[in-house]
Amino acid sequence: MTERSTRRRYLRVLGVGSIASLAGCTGSGDADDETPATDAPEEGTETPDTEETDEEGTDGNASSPGALDGAPMFRYDAANTGHAPDESGPAESPAVAWTVDLGDKVSSAAVVDGTVHVGSLDGTVHALTEP
Repeated sequence: MTERSTRRRYLRVLGVGSIASLAGCTGSGDADDETPATDAPEEGTETPDTEETDEEGTDGNASSPGALDGAPMFRYDAANTGHAPDESGPAESPAVAWTVDLGDKVSSAAVVDGTVHVGSLDGTVHALTEP
């Protein structure tokens, strides 16, 4: 009996070939498998110890002028949990201090140094301060 090409045989060959080609594309993910992109020497730089005191004699963990208080990003953390166990809400009932009509739908606001930053659907970013 002669062997003829059937749909089943064609699909079997195609499947085996696909699996074999994908097997060559996967790697172990080890750093030893990768070639560095540059010829830079593999010298490390010293990381400063945060426990050391600075020139003014303050503790390295003290709040710096650029330190953030409150939520450092949207929904509090990189996982967007919105959970801030060490934060507390307002002491008094909040009230509307001012409003502005931007005319279009806007994104969630980011407040930095008293300025409210929002983006709108038309591609405009608005920076608002209290009037």
